[in-house]
Amino acid sequence: MATNRGGTELPATPLFGGVNQDDWPELLKHAGRIELNAGQLVYSQGDEADAFFAIVAGSVEVRSRNAAGQEQILAHLAEGSVLAETSLLLGGTHSASVYASEPCALLKFPHAAFKELLEQRHHGAIRVLYNIAHSLAVRLRAAGDHVAELARGADLPKGPATAGVVRGNADHFRIFTQ
Repeated sequence: MATNRGGTELPATPLFGGVNQDDWPELLKHAGRIELNAGQLVYSQGDEADAFFAIVAGSVEVRSRNAAGQEQILAHLAEGSVLAETSLLLGGTHSASVYASEPCALLKFPHAAFKELLEQRHHGAIRVLYNIAHSLAVRLRAAGDHVAELARGADLPKGPATAGVVRGNADHFRIFTQ
């Protein structure tokens, strides 16, 4: 973990890879630091998605409520992870709830302030946006590979989590509900 000139710890994460040290003060001026105790809510599923977050210290748990109202754990994310980055591009509401798993610190980047930096062509903000796009593209490719594997005849998971059947081929697929 690096420390910027103002003393704020910066998470060692691909989100901030390639950001010049000179760009940190302006980026951090537009971010807020949040300290949470274990069990405290970061944001709720269905809340307006108006910011993205970087975990500076500690870890969080991502949970989603299913149609029956039961919460399911989707992921545990540790220091250096990013939360709600998709919302920077899509807006809308959060698709899951996030809780601190232990005492943790987050950097919160409100969309409006971050977009202002982008409009000013701030190099650090542009690099962060590029890193977000790269991360999302990697995940999209992995999801596409997984769907292609299913389309080639791999077994679908059994149980209530299976939403439909995949039909098609690796180049063109559709998901049909049963």
